Amino acid sequence: MCLPSSSTLKLYDESTRKAAPGTLLDALHRRHSSRTFSPQELSLRHLSRIMWAANGVNRADGHHTSPSAMGLDTLRIYAILQKGVYLYHPESDELEEIAAGDFRGMAGGQDFVCSAPLNIAIYADYSSFVTGNPEVDQSLAGHENQMAALDAGASAQNIYLYCASEGIHVVERMMMDGKAFAEAFALPSTYHFQVAMTVGYAE
Repeated sequence: MCLPSSSTLKLYDESTRKAAPGTLLDALHRRHSSRTFSPQELSLRHLSRIMWAANGVNRADGHHTSPSAMGLDTLRIYAILQKGVYLYHPESDELEEIAAGDFRGMAGGQDFVCSAPLNIAIYADYSSFVTGNPEVDQSLAGHENQMAALDAGASAQNIYLYCASEGIHVVERMMMDGKAFAEAFALPSTYHFQVAMTVGYAE
């Protein structure tokens, strides 16, 4: 069908359409932020799929669920659970414990952060913005902030959409002291905090 020649293009009103359950459109309809969480621990199935949605490997060639500027895969994603802090390894689909204990209070200033079962801290490793091509790398220099934000935003939206599809509550946050967290767990100085997220079941 050809598009009309008018200067205004009327689009389908998706906000009032009912999407088929289990589809991406259905998840988009149900995507929202929530700030109330049950303290109930997430199931291993849900925890696994949340982390995989964030930045897991989804193809045989090693590429990921979330896009990355220049394909450089700069994100470093931490899961902060009641029992410890973990670094997500997409290639092996594992959480590596970097500290035992309940550090959820370091994940943000809001009250719900300390009792929700999962907080996620997304960092970008600025030392990974290197292709090995001097001309390309020169053009990338100075644009690390924009590229990191682009990557982190895509990862955060993946988490939102998976949670929407499963009826899990989630909210993205900037109220986290990323520098203090990095210092506490000896993260490399090239790691720059991007965004935090809190995830859990409904109360």
